[in-house]
Amino acid sequence: MVLVVEPAISRRIEAFAGFFARFVPLGLAPLNWVFAVALIAACEGPVVKPKYLSIVFHILLAASILFFLGSWRIHPSASPVIGFLMFVELSWVIPLWEARINP
Repeated sequence: MVLVVEPAISRRIEAFAGFFARFVPLGLAPLNWVFAVALIAACEGPVVKPKYLSIVFHILLAASILFFLGSWRIHPSASPVIGFLMFVELSWVIPLWEARINP
């Protein structure tokens, strides 16, 4: 099955990613990948944190994900791999972590 994206939607996504690519320097993209993976663990993991700190972490995660769009355009081959690793962390590693802490 092949996913077909409407050309108008594809152009909008490219324009949106291009907007964020202007703000992401080439050397900052790998740091953003590490930062996003760490923030996903901090936001969605079973670690107990105060509510105000959780809000700050989620705002930083949203900003990191938006900058991830820019880094996707700068590093088109590595960013999908990092995105897949984020998905694996969110859907498999964190639930496994929660199951071990809260049996």
